[in-house]
Amino acid sequence: SAQRSGREHRRSTRNPDRSIAERRLRAWLEDLEAIAWGEKPRRTFEEASERFFRDHLTTLKPRGAERYITSLKHLAAHFDGKTLDQIRSAELSEFETMRRGEGVSNGTIRRDLACLSSLLTSATDWEWIGDGSNPVPSYLRRRAKRGLKEAPARTRYLTEEEERRLLAAATPVVAAAITLAIDTGLRREELFGLRWPQIDLLRGTISTTTHTKSGRARKVPLPQRSAQF
Repeated sequence: SAQRSGREHRRSTRNPDRSIAERRLRAWLEDLEAIAWGEKPRRTFEEASERFFRDHLTTLKPRGAERYITSLKHLAAHFDGKTLDQIRSAELSEFETMRRGEGVSNGTIRRDLACLSSLLTSATDWEWIGDGSNPVPSYLRRRAKRGLKEAPARTRYLTEEEERRLLAAATPVVAAAITLAIDTGLRREELFGLRWPQIDLLRGTISTTTHTKSGRARKVPLPQRSAQF
């Protein structure tokens, strides 16, 4: 609790970790001081992440939302208790160092920081921070020159011998599923979500739904090898 302008204010820090609770308390006291002087209170990372989760993540596809949720957990471990205006290049560098110490890849660190950048962009839209207050894009550009960049995508196909050995080792049902996956290139969600109305044996095609990575339906050729199953 705290006394400001003759009134008692109470608020729970909602965290058993003492250091995080103390940071949140300091940020809250600073907000009360700003309000008392008629200034706009500074928003915390926790407040922003809660609104970001509520307003933005619900508009994403499940896999994208899961990736953001994972990143938010790692970001919270470092930024919880800080106000948004305290998140500058030095803080980003500390976060990068922390994640490297945990043994994660450059790509994972970049995805975490991309999530933070999206959150700060949303905070700009909410007028919680001013235009140009998102330090992440310029930080990533600088760090990309020093090695913090996405690894190039790898293309990997089974050789004929690898395919033969894989199918020979599988049960008939599993072999049929593997064959369909190889022949069509459908993603896991598309394969497990297939229904008979999507399959046209006469034309030799499969029609996907809009529940794909691109969000668009498409027609995929169905080779005779898979069609005979």
